[in-house]
Amino acid sequence: MEVADQNKQAIHVVVKSMERLEREKSLNEYREKAINGHYIDWRNMAFALSSGDASDEDRIQACAWRIAIISPKNPKIDAGDEGNLEMDCNQRGLTEDQINKASDEAKRIILTLKN
Repeated sequence: MEVADQNKQAIHVVVKSMERLEREKSLNEYREKAINGHYIDWRNMAFALSSGDASDEDRIQACAWRIAIISPKNPKIDAGDEGNLEMDCNQRGLTEDQINKASDEAKRIILTLKN
């Protein structure tokens, strides 16, 4: 491998690492705000988990947040939330077991929400 190719590959690895760190930082910020009852951050949390290089676990968590968003505890839901639930829980290739796991996680999320 030529030095230029090695440098490009090294830069790519560094950029991907930085993107992952930035994504994790954003998720942590959304999670903190979401737990404190900021509805828009519930949505941001689900979106951030389902976008980009989402792992299976991230997609399960996104579905869990979507389920929590439409819970009776949330008076602010709208048709968009129902569409997002359909997308993140049913159209992103989650298995029935993964959706069940998301449902269980949603129950835990709802219990931790302060609002």
